[in-house]
This record gives sequence, C-alpha cells and structure tokens, in this order.
Amino acid sequence: MFVDPSGEFLGAVVGAVIGGIGGAIGGGISAAVRGEDIRSGMVSGAIGGAIGGAVAGAIADIFIAPGTSIVSAAVIGVAAGAVGGATSSMVSQSMNFYFNNNTLTGFSMSWREVAISSATSALFAGVGSGFGQSQVIFYGGEKMIGVVVGSHFAIGNSVADIANGKIVAIYEGRR
Repeated sequence: MFVDPSGEFLGAVVGAVIGGIGGAIGGGISAAVRGEDIRSGMVSGAIGGAIGGAVAGAIADIFIAPGTSIVSAAVIGVAAGAVGGATSSMVSQSMNFYFNNNTLTGFSMSWREVAISSATSALFAGVGSGFGQSQVIFYGGEKMIGVVVGSHFAIGNSVADIANGKIVAIYEGRR
C-alpha cells in the first residue's frame, strides 16, 4: 500500500513524528502560560508540529542529496525550517482558537507568532542540516539528513511555541 522501500521520505515521516511530539509539549506549555486549556494547546500543537515537521523533513529529503555541500545543506535547512515553522504556527493558531471557541469566527492570525516560529525553526533546522550533512559526508548514510532536519525543526518549533506563550503572557501582564 503506502511503502517507501528506498527511504526517500524518511525525513518527512520522522519530522512529522518528532514535530508532533515537540508541538504537543510546546503547545501545552504555551497554553498553560497563556491561561488557556492545556489539552487544546497540546492537540493543536501536535497537529501543527506534525504537519510542519513533515513539510520541513520533506523539503530536506527532496533538495539535499549526498553530494550537497555543508553550506548548501544548511541554507536548504534554513528554508525548510522557515516554511515548516510558518506552516506549524498557522495550523496551531487556527486549531487552538477553534478548540477554545468552537468557531473560527473572529480568528485573527498572529503574524508575529508566525515570524517567531519561522525564524527559530529556520535557525535550528539550518544548524541541523549543516551538521547532518557533515555527518553524511564523513560517515555516509545519505538518508540521515532529512531525519536530522526534522528533529532540529521540532526543537526549534517547540522553543518558538514556548517563547510565544511567555511573550504573550508578559505582554498581557500574566507572568
């Protein structure tokens, strides 16, 4: 049925799994800091993180080949993280609003949160891509790079979720 015998999209799968776990943790913490329902934050964070992690991992799987230079891999990782982080933030925000209000009426996207998520995910995924490609060049194992990008994306996205929750709480006067 749905089989990937060559492992071409291993990074997308691992990115989705790790992104989902990291998104659940970051979304739960962010919701707690904001005084929102923690379960809703965890679910919306998990779904957004899984989608964003899959996107970031897939971009790395498609564009980073075994012969790609470390610098090029890092640049592609930055792009993958930025797209994945933005995707994750937009999905998580809209789902979290829906879970807390049972409607999307009145929903307003926080582009600041999207930017923070995109930037932190880009940073972590860029570092992860450069590091992952250096390991591929040194040790071999071409399928590892997408996995490393997906993993670093998830870390960056969780950091962004937690930071966004704390920033909003401080802004609204809840420390």
